[in-house]
Amino acid sequence: MTADGEKKIATETTDEALCSAFTQNGSQEAYTLLMERYRDEIFRLVLFKCRSRVLAEEATQEAFVRLLLKAEKFRSAKAGAFRGWFYRLALNCAKQAVRGEKRRQTREDVVRQEHATAAVEVAALGGLDPSSQAAVSSAVDALDEKLRLP
Repeated sequence: MTADGEKKIATETTDEALCSAFTQNGSQEAYTLLMERYRDEIFRLVLFKCRSRVLAEEATQEAFVRLLLKAEKFRSAKAGAFRGWFYRLALNCAKQAVRGEKRRQTREDVVRQEHATAAVEVAALGGLDPSSQAAVSSAVDALDEKLRLP
């Protein structure tokens, strides 16, 4: 068969049949075809939900990982059913990404506020004596770079 013939067969295969081939036979080709078909659609869908390119990329990747893990749970042979099922899965990934980002932002805001409050308290006390400043500096230097505030 020619490459064109193979491509024609691949484009005529339904999403439901590809999902079935992937789950029942472990066909990597079927999974790859599903990825190629849905990559851009899913990205646009989750980008609309996330409103952030970075979050949308993460959610899209997560959606395809979950497809790998949960494809066997898809049971319908009805035409078009796979699309709706996969969209729902991707939207759930997008929601989780947005919630995770909000939690991260909240934690960062709390830390910034605590840092600002501590700085004001130290300034109100007239600063630290030289030995305390040295102790604080060495403690900060011992911290992992990710744990330090700017």
